[in-house]
Amino acid sequence: MSDIPTPTRRSTPQCTAVTGAAGWLGTALVERLLADPARERLRLLVHTTAEAAVLTERTKHRSGVEVIVGDIAKADAALRLLHGLPTDTDLIHTAGIIHPSKVRQFFEVNANGTRHLTEAALDHGVRRMVHVSSNSPFGTNPHHSDTFRSDRSEEHTSELQSLAYLVCRLLLDKKKDPEFADRKSTRLNSS
Repeated sequence: MSDIPTPTRRSTPQCTAVTGAAGWLGTALVERLLADPARERLRLLVHTTAEAAVLTERTKHRSGVEVIVGDIAKADAALRLLHGLPTDTDLIHTAGIIHPSKVRQFFEVNANGTRHLTEAALDHGVRRMVHVSSNSPFGTNPHHSDTFRSDRSEEHTSELQSLAYLVCRLLLDKKKDPEFADRKSTRLNSS
């Protein structure tokens, strides 16, 4: 007999919310969720009205789908995405920028956007949040057609990834032990 435990399967949530629903990963994820008849309610966040129109057209055959337009870099988008949803909601965060026009957009969208969403998820008491990162912490490609390469030097790795991780970790720690998280945050800000 194997000592490997059988994973417990969670029940299907009343609602699944997805950020980045019009992106390359979000599109595939939405298609999979739409194919699951047990998923009765989907709330999908896209960045532009044009993306919303395309997604609304693609999902018109299915009831229980709501498309929201918003910029994840702004806190109100996360609040609107989760407003009124039941606590039995799973949140899948796939939104992110991989080809910014300015480096600060990495921080605004990928780090601050994740922070806004994590705070809103904690405040709304969602059942589970899944955050999917990109290869953006490894640097940008010179052109959109250029693919990720494994020969990048170490200097291009992890600063943003570490920042996004710390933001999420601090928020979760603060929820569990506010004084501990405040001490940790003070140490990070003073270094």
